[in-house]
Amino acid sequence: MAKSYASSSFVVEDHGHKKIMILGENIHFLHKYKIVRFLNNFPSESTLEIDASKTVFIAKEKNITVIYGDLVNKMQNRRRMMKDNESAYEKLIKNNKEWVSKKLKLNPEYFEAFSKEQTPEYLFTGCSDSRVPAEDITKCNLGEMFVHRNVANLVISTHLLPHL
Repeated sequence: MAKSYASSSFVVEDHGHKKIMILGENIHFLHKYKIVRFLNNFPSESTLEIDASKTVFIAKEKNITVIYGDLVNKMQNRRRMMKDNESAYEKLIKNNKEWVSKKLKLNPEYFEAFSKEQTPEYLFTGCSDSRVPAEDITKCNLGEMFVHRNVANLVISTHLLPHL
């Protein structure tokens, strides 16, 4: 186990594919530059464990209370969330493929018709609330209406008039 980097604010132990940053006993704003510089230069696709078990206080001069959480569990939760997000995207892609297949079964030229010029007759300005599907509540087909969603259903007259 060789120490690869040391400063008054932290020491880094090299364990091959994994590095351990051991924070010093007293950390304050003067150490931020060294820590940020180290992290910015840390190799991508590497593993870094941050050990703050020896740290008595951080930024005492600013009277900041530091609560040391379980970093390992936080990282595992983050990975779990990322996996859940990946599953959600996979679900959306699967649903989209099913929707495309259904539309093509009903009308093999469905997408060909929509690939041509778009000339909607209506402009729908509505709430950004995703529970209000504009085409459904107006019984319009795709392409008949241009839908603009915003907060508070605001329509500002200067946005509608041509600028002179």
